[in-house]
Amino acid sequence: MNKSLLNKVKIIIVSTLVLLVVGMGLLCFLGFNNTVDYRESYQMRITAKDILEESTPVVKDACDNFFRDYDLAPVSYATEKLAGGETFVYKFEKDVSAYTADLKTIVAAALESEGITSEVEVTAYRMTPAFSNTTLWLLLSAGLILVAVFVYSIFLEKFAGAVSVIFNMVLSALLTVAMFAITRVPAHPFWIFSTLVSGIFAGVLSVGIVARFSEAVKNVGNDDKSFYEICYTQTKASVMRLVITLIGIAVASAVLLIVGNAYFKFLGIQLLISVLVAVLTSACWTGLVWAFVKSHSKDGK
Repeated sequence: MNKSLLNKVKIIIVSTLVLLVVGMGLLCFLGFNNTVDYRESYQMRITAKDILEESTPVVKDACDNFFRDYDLAPVSYATEKLAGGETFVYKFEKDVSAYTADLKTIVAAALESEGITSEVEVTAYRMTPAFSNTTLWLLLSAGLILVAVFVYSIFLEKFAGAVSVIFNMVLSALLTVAMFAITRVPAHPFWIFSTLVSGIFAGVLSVGIVARFSEAVKNVGNDDKSFYEICYTQTKASVMRLVITLIGIAVASAVLLIVGNAYFKFLGIQLLISVLVAVLTSACWTGLVWAFVKSHSKDGK
């Protein structure tokens, strides 16, 4: 392997490791971004009108004390700023509608005790994600495609091709999860589906790239080239096709972002990240793994 190619390989390996370490580290310490969560849940919204920002801790402390006294455990918390006040949003795993009147009284009393005049509203309702059955079928379809790509790579692309395809699918899925953690894109309820899409798409792209490698190896003009040089040349030839694929998916994601509701906007963002990771992983790692396995295989398969 020449020095220039070796430097490119080092950059790919180091960049991938940095993204994985940073992403998985953030996932371990901070978890996913749950400030917007479309999973089924029960939501309680407390709105205090005409209060200053420095008065918001009074409302939050009153809510926290109330939930603790009534043994209610919120699974997430967020705030929404209004023109004339602020809304505190809590999510629970059980119905909390029976507590709205008592909480309203407690919050109003807490504000009054601090000399703050505000109109308090407390509402509670059940959040049911739309298209839940569709999401389930999409996950099932993704699983079937995953199995199909796996079987194809094993039986038709021989050992080196199978290893590179499977490795790329797993790496793409892991990098997608890492990127969700790094970019802080709202994760639920699509992150599993988007991760599967990334892995499957990377597998499909990798199968096509490996097929080019296999054809190039049979070319007598490449007899004096190493496997690394062959994969580098063929990967560069595939770049334009990968870029066109990425643009097509980006346009589809942009449509979801522009015309879709909030539910689909987050799906569009996640799909864009998933496909971008899949394309980059396929371009950078498929040939690298294929050449490594071929170089260390006794029969060159």
